[in-house]
Amino acid sequence: MRLQVPVEPNDTIQTIWAKRLAPNMISMSHSYPPFQYDHGRGMFSHDVQAAESAIKSGLDFIKETIGRYNDSIRTENINFDLKSSGWRLDASKR
Repeated sequence: MRLQVPVEPNDTIQTIWAKRLAPNMISMSHSYPPFQYDHGRGMFSHDVQAAESAIKSGLDFIKETIGRYNDSIRTENINFDLKSSGWRLDASKR
């Protein structure tokens, strides 16, 4: 069975899927991105077994994965802001 989850299409999602990027927190059990994205239709899709528990797990998997991407984007934006403001982390100075 194919789960389909609507999403607002945007350049960020399209770039992640086109370049096969992984979030900062990754799993070695699958490739990234771990489900399909149709930019034209604005749809994530993921194949699961046709059982209620598998459908719920599949939806949770999509939600958790998108959460990891969002966390990574937020983290990178913070790091970029710190770099652009002149802040830096220098472990060599104690």
